[in-house]
Amino acid sequence: MVLYIRHQLYDSGILKSVSFQFPVITVGNLELGGTGKTPHTLQLTHILKPFHPAILSRGYKRKSKGFLELPKNADPAMYGDEPVLFRKAFPEIPVAVCEKRPEGIRQIKENHPETGVVILDDAFQHRRLKPGFSVLLIDWQTLQKKTFLLPAGRLRDLWSRRHKANVMVLSKCPSEPNEKQKETLINKLKPNSNQTVYFSWYAYTGLTALDGTSLPLDTLKNKPLVLVCGIADPSGLIQWLEQVTNQSQQQIFPDHYAYSESDIHNIQQKFGKFASYYIITEKDRVKLQQFIPQENQAQWLSLQIAVQIDRPTDFENEIKNYVATNSGDR
Repeated sequence: MVLYIRHQLYDSGILKSVSFQFPVITVGNLELGGTGKTPHTLQLTHILKPFHPAILSRGYKRKSKGFLELPKNADPAMYGDEPVLFRKAFPEIPVAVCEKRPEGIRQIKENHPETGVVILDDAFQHRRLKPGFSVLLIDWQTLQKKTFLLPAGRLRDLWSRRHKANVMVLSKCPSEPNEKQKETLINKLKPNSNQTVYFSWYAYTGLTALDGTSLPLDTLKNKPLVLVCGIADPSGLIQWLEQVTNQSQQQIFPDHYAYSESDIHNIQQKFGKFASYYIITEKDRVKLQQFIPQENQAQWLSLQIAVQIDRPTDFENEIKNYVATNSGDR
């Protein structure tokens, strides 16, 4: 009821939303974490590089407040793990954090007038901002069961809010669905006539050791592996590793976990006689690397993940067309 009343207050104009006269895109979800916002934000940024994008995030669990731009060697504790990952992936574009998104957008535009589009990570529920275009990620498994709000289920917002997005992406599919599967899922989703639905899945493309060495995925085949991660939903990674080797174990931490030197010491004490390699995500790498001794860095491998999307040309054109038609001094 609280969520319903809140949305009604914004929809009626009693509570005001801020909009901008240049392209602003949000990437968000209706559920708790684990729908793939980080890799999809990275993908969108890559698609929009010709338009001079900037990324704005809240900086979840950071120890700082207010608007901050990330320097080259940003500390995840001060800026948040996901913004630091964006910074490392795109060192040439502005990446900033601000809990007040409209204020953050204004500051980015003031500091970087050349910015052609601002991409907001995890801002679908931020009603004080009215984006020009919104990409809503929905874990495909959500459609396999009934949906409930917290605490009965995983929804943090009303299921009906999905109809407010421009694009819905059914993410983390096991592989590309066939046409019959797509039709079934779309019928469950019941999009409006003006909404586009896409499907996405992950492709694991390679490995990078903490010492900088690149390795092929075959390196892991039939090796004793330990997955170390602090992400919202590691189930897909666990299943993938079980296909790679029959010798895998896990050390799972909560999402956005702040690692310490003692954590790494305990992990290596626990698994040191077992593990050929420790497998981590890029999101965890930005927080872990400082605690891994130089002599052990070749043993810690971050898994490179790429988002694959059906009808990629249509998806890119839809995003680019929005930016192109809303650019300029208006």
